[in-house]
Amino acid sequence: MSDQTFGEFIAAHRSAAGLSALELGNRVGRSAATIRNWEQGRNVPTQAEVLTALSRALGVPEERVLEAAGIQGPERQNRLDRPRRPAPETDVHTSIPVVRGYRDDPGEMITYLIRGALTALGLIILLIILVWAVGGLLDQVGGLFAE
Repeated sequence: MSDQTFGEFIAAHRSAAGLSALELGNRVGRSAATIRNWEQGRNVPTQAEVLTALSRALGVPEERVLEAAGIQGPERQNRLDRPRRPAPETDVHTSIPVVRGYRDDPGEMITYLIRGALTALGLIILLIILVWAVGGLLDQVGGLFAE
């Protein structure tokens, strides 16, 4: 690579890919302001997930992104050798990662419903104990005045 800074590298590849700072930010899970900060040389990302997402979004080999970010030696090789996570599912129209909730996974939904039912049962038992304790207390207070 040339004497290009990380910011210049990102700006050049973002322009070549025809992406705005907002679009690139959406693809890597960062704000447009963060992308602009990188391009202006204010800071450089070091998180492996962000650098991997940048390489995917820009269509550049991950090794070149790591080199541009200044990650060298054994750390660089460790990042290249680590097991890959699958790319997150993205909305076809907006390129924004799709976040799945508990309602999309039947196993999570069952867990959620069971936890809710157990919480409700616990609250009912607590209410019964509270009514019993207050009733006993009122009986004792009433007994004081009856004598």
